[in-house]
Amino acid sequence: MSRNLLEIENAQIMFKNFSGQEKQAMVNGRMKIVNEAGKRNFNVLIDPEKSTIYWNGELVTNPDFGQELANLGFNIILRPGKEEGEGPQYRLPVHVGFDNFVPDLYLVTGNKKVKLDAESIDCLDNADIITADISINNGRSYVGNDGKEKVKAWCNIGYFTIEQNRFASKYDFAE
Repeated sequence: MSRNLLEIENAQIMFKNFSGQEKQAMVNGRMKIVNEAGKRNFNVLIDPEKSTIYWNGELVTNPDFGQELANLGFNIILRPGKEEGEGPQYRLPVHVGFDNFVPDLYLVTGNKKVKLDAESIDCLDNADIITADISINNGRSYVGNDGKEKVKAWCNIGYFTIEQNRFASKYDFAE
């Protein structure tokens, strides 16, 4: 697969693990590792009605774009609608790495942005992210557990805006 670019404005981020901690969850009545230690990642909701999405520079309006990404080999997680008449929810796991390529990631509060690195990015795990603008590209393909060719999504640019608390500007001294 050639290099593709997925850009999402006002991305809805969930299941954050920027620190890369091992996480376990109950799956089918058994504890299972759902995130291996050292694997930094998060999920993003693929919903053109809630976020502005561009695929290779073209605006996406198809509400089933998540299915298109799945057809291209991206590891899309599909959840059926919770309410009657509600469409499916598409989530894309996105990886964050600092080994081969250093992404441009920023924490934004008020009118300040701070570049995040491998040591500081884990602050996003507990942050209340109110909006995120992210750029994602595809990595090399691999064979998934189901025997099908898959494509990993990697975050290469991200602006993560968090709620500024009431006192932050009062104590925002020049360093």
